[in-house]
Amino acid sequence: MACQKGYVYCLLLTCIVLASFSGCRTAITRKDFDNLANYPLIIDGKVQEPKKPETLQYYISKKVKLELYETPQEYTVDKNGKLIVKVKAIRKNVTIPAGKKGKLLDHDGYIILEVGFEKNHTNCTIKFKLREGYNDYYYLYYDNEKNHTINYGDAVYKVILEGNDLPYLEIKKKLEPYSVNDKRNAIGWNVDEE
Repeated sequence: MACQKGYVYCLLLTCIVLASFSGCRTAITRKDFDNLANYPLIIDGKVQEPKKPETLQYYISKKVKLELYETPQEYTVDKNGKLIVKVKAIRKNVTIPAGKKGKLLDHDGYIILEVGFEKNHTNCTIKFKLREGYNDYYYLYYDNEKNHTINYGDAVYKVILEGNDLPYLEIKKKLEPYSVNDKRNAIGWNVDEE
């Protein structure tokens, strides 16, 4: 029995060590933003205010499929007064796999975050909104809640999800303990010492 406990202890310790080196993905909360402090940058001997949330690597918690809902059209009039409707060429389907890396491109006081998952299409973003009181995560935000649609680039897309749970934003965290010793004995302090 003691041998089995030793194996379990070693397995648990290995998981903790691996998690601390690789980092575990977990949902980001507003508290994470409020407590975030990067190492200050020192440029020309002056301490610069670091960028805080923009430096984090973001991930999406589950797969999101987008289907074109509304085809973007451009209206002009020709020289004879005829209405010309130009239908823009656009992708009909977009898939963002679970765990896909994203970058924070804009925010509204950290209540709504706009995250891009396509490096070559920076106008294609998904909005995530802080849902306070509902475990304080940043969940996917519909531009039209009734139709379950979002504005993605120049078009409107219907969001198709597997299951009822909305995707949320995640970041990787790793544990860096302050001290490797879990015990300490007080050494005492004489009144005549400083």
